[in-house]
Amino acid sequence: MAHEAFISHSSLDKPVADAVCAALERITIRCWIAPRDVQPGRSFAGEITRAIQHSKVMVLIFSAHSNTSEQILREVQLAANSHLHIVQFRIENVLPNEDLEYYLSAPHWLDALSPPLEKNLQRLGASVKALLQMEDEDVSKRASSVDSATQKSQSDRLATTSATIAPATSNETPSGFTRIASLFDAVGTKAAAIWKRNRRTRIVVGGAVLLLLTLVVVTGTFHRSTKSSAEKDYAEATKLAAGLGETRINLPKAVEFLQRAAAKNLPEAEARLAYWSSRGIGGLAKDNIKAEQWAKKALEHGLTTKAANKVEAQTELAVLYENGLGVAKDETKAAELAHKAADRGDARAQNALGSLYQNGLGVPKDFGKAADLYQKSANQGYADAQNNLGWLYYSGQGVTKNLGKAVEYYQTAANQGNATAQNHLAWLYQNGLGVTKDLAKAVDLFQKAAEQSNAAAQTNLGWLYQRGEGVPKDLGKAAELYQRSANQGYADAQLHLGWLYQYGQGVPKDVGKAADLYQKATNQGNAAAQNNLGWLYQNGEGVPKDLGKAAELYRQATDQGLAISQNNLGWLYQNGIGVSKDLGKAAELYRQATDQGLAISQNNLGWLYQNGIGVSKDLGKAAELYQKAAKQGYAEAEKNLGFLYYYGQGVPKDLDKATGLFQKAADGGTASAQNELGRLYQIGEGVSKDLGKAAELYQKSANQGNANAEVNLGMLYESGQGVTKDLAKATELYQKAASQGNQTAIANLKRISGH
Repeated sequence: MAHEAFISHSSLDKPVADAVCAALERITIRCWIAPRDVQPGRSFAGEITRAIQHSKVMVLIFSAHSNTSEQILREVQLAANSHLHIVQFRIENVLPNEDLEYYLSAPHWLDALSPPLEKNLQRLGASVKALLQMEDEDVSKRASSVDSATQKSQSDRLATTSATIAPATSNETPSGFTRIASLFDAVGTKAAAIWKRNRRTRIVVGGAVLLLLTLVVVTGTFHRSTKSSAEKDYAEATKLAAGLGETRINLPKAVEFLQRAAAKNLPEAEARLAYWSSRGIGGLAKDNIKAEQWAKKALEHGLTTKAANKVEAQTELAVLYENGLGVAKDETKAAELAHKAADRGDARAQNALGSLYQNGLGVPKDFGKAADLYQKSANQGYADAQNNLGWLYYSGQGVTKNLGKAVEYYQTAANQGNATAQNHLAWLYQNGLGVTKDLAKAVDLFQKAAEQSNAAAQTNLGWLYQRGEGVPKDLGKAAELYQRSANQGYADAQLHLGWLYQYGQGVPKDVGKAADLYQKATNQGNAAAQNNLGWLYQNGEGVPKDLGKAAELYRQATDQGLAISQNNLGWLYQNGIGVSKDLGKAAELYRQATDQGLAISQNNLGWLYQNGIGVSKDLGKAAELYQKAAKQGYAEAEKNLGFLYYYGQGVPKDLDKATGLFQKAADGGTASAQNELGRLYQIGEGVSKDLGKAAELYQKSANQGNANAEVNLGMLYESGQGVTKDLAKATELYQKAASQGNQTAIANLKRISGH
């Protein structure tokens, strides 16, 4: 269902934003709010853009958090450019920063500083409803003038040109799996098949009608012959692009036929080349200027006229309207044209219209209608529709979820050479969903799609080579595949390749190169890349150290709900690094990440509860959180929980459990756990006394620079317990600990020296 109001908010103000959404929807104002309405697998940035452009009103939850958020600034800029009413719902008494003030100086505002919130929500609802009524009245007034404008003859138009912190490493779900196939064209495109909706100035069509008529009269016989040949080439290209008539998909070959038809001025072929050039399909270089040129040629050569009765022209013109190529973007017009062609049984149009219904573009969102249209198109052998129908069965949208059916449709499309279906089917084999897990089969399918330059498949295959799953581990091969995908602008590949450069795996270590790649992915709204780039800025690796920039990047990723960024930003607030120290915010951010099951945040939040920092002290709650993280094998939490069992804090005292947890944490490399377990072996508490074992554990901890372990090991060397007595070695260890300010070590050195 279409929405009317877009709710812009910082993730830190989510409780208020949710209350606003509920209040507006109670009075039948349909809202779009993240993350609730973000479709799984879709680009977050793209979803935000589409949602704003399809709204009538933006409700901005204005606070100190939103005032400093670059994500909020981008949303407000887009809303202003889209001519939306912007209503500020002010929940904190702060002034807009200079950038926001530029956009917010004129729009409506409503103070919600004084309780109760419910009363303020009622006022907000009344204000938004009034604005929507004004908008509807304005649309009605404009309708007649718009209708008359569209009735101008083609000869009256003029053709013009428009003008503890850890980096994220990867997504659990492989790249591109949830992407829907290209809406009007063959799957296996280089770009992800999510339509981009940049607003463009309306471009109208011109043509020398008299000259064209003269040419028809003078060269009538020749023209008919040439046109027939061009239409045959176009029909062959369509078969090669979609796998119709049991033809195996071959996009480069389809491009050859389209170019032959376009050379004979067939507008349908020119329109198809416009779209393919805009996406870099079939081996064509991605070139928006060339795409515009092809679109204008198609319009000049009569595409609009032919669309009056030819289904191919209707579908191609729908593509241009949907993407704003050669004409002003108009999704409603695109849907109308696709509907005409679909009603006449055109498989490509049925698939296109199904995509419009699935995404609510130009028509109300309706998964059931989408499924019906995909089914009609799939029954004609249209591979894109088979792939899209497979996705609906996989996700259970518009149809009953059925992984077996999903596999069946993906397999049918994949057999025709559909690259996106091959990628989807490979992912199912990789994870054993709807099929028996078969990594060899997954590799084969990813390889087939990758050979067609499918960026998602190249990335997924690279991931298998990086991990050595289904193929021998080969970091160089992984880097090569990521590079091919990254060259197409694929954000996930840029992320993964950046990670390889950051740690020097499969490529020479180059943190500057990693930062460049993370930046490219960040510019596309990739949350994991935002997090990793933030980590580099925090630590001054590959970029100048900039804690404020790190905080902002973590905030951008946090606004998209990325758990590791919520943790990292929480850590900055906890320690007052790059932001003003705010333990309450730290606890809230850790809680958000904890709700997503992130072990490091469960441990960090547990530590706050254990010490009563930013939250009320609650040892039972601390133990519960440490337990959750420990179950995931998080060593630091195992150590912390071990101490609670050792001292009987929040849990019954239990030395056996304590030593077991210390052992797990020590095995996981936690230095403080190694030191504590060594102490227990030294004194024989909870374990049999074993001075040799104690020395071994102290050594492991000391090797990591743990000052307490250096002192403890030094004392063993000084006394000759568990090791050969060695006063020089003891002195060396005390000096290392003393350099870290350890007072026991300092005292021991004074005692040994006789001072």
